[in-house]
Amino acid sequence: METSALDETVRYAISTRHYLAYATPEGKGRVVAPHAYGITPEGEYTVVCWRFDTGRGPSAPGDWELVRLDEMREPRILPLLNPEWVDFNH
Repeated sequence: METSALDETVRYAISTRHYLAYATPEGKGRVVAPHAYGITPEGEYTVVCWRFDTGRGPSAPGDWELVRLDEMREPRILPLLNPEWVDFNH
């Protein structure tokens, strides 16, 4: 996905409070709730996300994650099954 399309996808997910799924460069799947989007002092586009699948086991809580845009592969917006479930105040 080109940068401008990825940029629009991330902005849309944040503005509509949708979850975002993507693959890492290593091919691992991620599901996140993106919260903030910006540029670091080094000029890297990054997204602050709440990551649900931390890889620490099925009962492990989620955690905050800073993701560089160039590390997101095949991002897609996930359908919002129930808007009442979305809690962005983790």
